[in-house]
Amino acid sequence: MKGVFVAASPFQLISAIEAKHAIALEGLFVIFLSRNNLTNTFMTNIAQDFITDEVIFVPYNPSKFKFVNSKIRLLRQLKKQVFDYAFIGHYSEFSMNLFACNLKYNKLFFLDDGNATLEFNKRLVEQETKIVCTDARTVMNSIKRLGILISGLKVTRKVKVNWFSVFDFEPTNKGQLIRHRFEYLKSTYRSKDDNVIAPQKDKLYFIGTSLVFNKIIKSNKLYIDLIRKIKAHYSDLKLIYLPHRDEDQKDLNELKGSVKDLEIVRLDNILEVAFIINDIIPAQICSFYSTALYSLKLIFPDCKIDFVEIDKAILYDQYIDEITLVESYYKKLFTSIL
Repeated sequence: MKGVFVAASPFQLISAIEAKHAIALEGLFVIFLSRNNLTNTFMTNIAQDFITDEVIFVPYNPSKFKFVNSKIRLLRQLKKQVFDYAFIGHYSEFSMNLFACNLKYNKLFFLDDGNATLEFNKRLVEQETKIVCTDARTVMNSIKRLGILISGLKVTRKVKVNWFSVFDFEPTNKGQLIRHRFEYLKSTYRSKDDNVIAPQKDKLYFIGTSLVFNKIIKSNKLYIDLIRKIKAHYSDLKLIYLPHRDEDQKDLNELKGSVKDLEIVRLDNILEVAFIINDIIPAQICSFYSTALYSLKLIFPDCKIDFVEIDKAILYDQYIDEITLVESYYKKLFTSIL
């Protein structure tokens, strides 16, 4: 059987790799690169380390028209093939929906894209989902739509959506859920019997977030105050802060200068991969509503996971409902502090 995997983030990509091995598929991977060089490095490294199938990288282009045209040209080539399975990343993102509307496949699965899976499951209640890659509400979207139609491609498609996820939930659309626990990724970890790596019990790894970068929290100062409180809570442990790839270096410098004895370490890949490659077995991890809390617990089941619920007064209103939904799920799984 043959599958096509379309990914635009490191987490989508490792989820796609898990899907390939879970269903034993011959695979074709399509990877969209972005303007973020660190994200591109992560995805390139993951592809080199874990994929032996054909990989097509779609380079980022600052010209939206040229970027869209490159995807349209690729799609016209891929339409000549029929796939048993198609796996796509972030639902509602233009490129993903463009491919979902136009690839030839028998069964469609959504890959995890962080906590968005839980939000999408709440929204997609119909047994068949109308996927729309672009509408005509703006001039740019109208131009995109026209270009797609002129190229002989579709802008909408009604399809049964299934799920490939680390999360345990009941699909509201009655689709199939294939749940995984990073079985393939864990199988690649090779620890020599005569050199067993001990958990790092004197350290707490705190997973950084893009709350400031994405303007979810109202200021960097409020974020720093949170980290300061977390550092005080774990006063007997060395706190190692692992930045999100979107975190600005200026903000990180301010964080380090404001929180005493805070160590900031940028890893060379996303956490799920970097810990394994660098022989790190964490004993304790903490963060806000990061998907990595969930995924790392699956990879390191003996690791203690703590979760920090955020005071909603310091968040912008438009994000509160979504964050509250995810936090309600996490509170059932992890110890809540502060």
